[in-house]
Amino acid sequence: MTQPALWGAPRIGDPIVPPATSVSPETFADRTDDSLDALLAAHTGAARPAYAVAGTLWRSSVDGAWRLFDGADDHRVATTGGVASYAADTALTLADVLGGTVLLTAAAVVTIPAEATEDLPLGVPLRLIRAGTGAVSVAAASGVTLSSAGGLTAIAAQHGVAHLIKTGADAWTLWGDLG
Repeated sequence: MTQPALWGAPRIGDPIVPPATSVSPETFADRTDDSLDALLAAHTGAARPAYAVAGTLWRSSVDGAWRLFDGADDHRVATTGGVASYAADTALTLADVLGGTVLLTAAAVVTIPAEATEDLPLGVPLRLIRAGTGAVSVAAASGVTLSSAGGLTAIAAQHGVAHLIKTGADAWTLWGDLG
């Protein structure tokens, strides 16, 4: 997908060649079509579009996240929802966090991986739901700090919900129906 950085809109009386920014009506129509195609596709791609300028909002086809390009870096501004379901011990993945909900249908330990292993985004809340009767707890991998009221890390009962959020480099906070 392409999008022009320079439009060169033709004006009545403008010569077609000089100035360099003026283009023929056909070229202008092609550039307009390219821009509308990019807009209709929500600037979706595996990487930031090459034509992106500061303020471009684009959607990653890799993880479904919306990103805002500030002229230097991409910043995740929204994610798509989903539910991951596990019936055994698991370590959190990017897909779990972006999905927003992890359903635990049997006894399990949910491990928060170290940033060096899985660089999960800051500030994106994650719900953990204990759907089954088996005990469910949250554990931190080596080097990860997990904070919660009273140091509790287990979801108290079936249908209980705990919330988890990354608050810094290898730092997480857990709250909710803990026991």
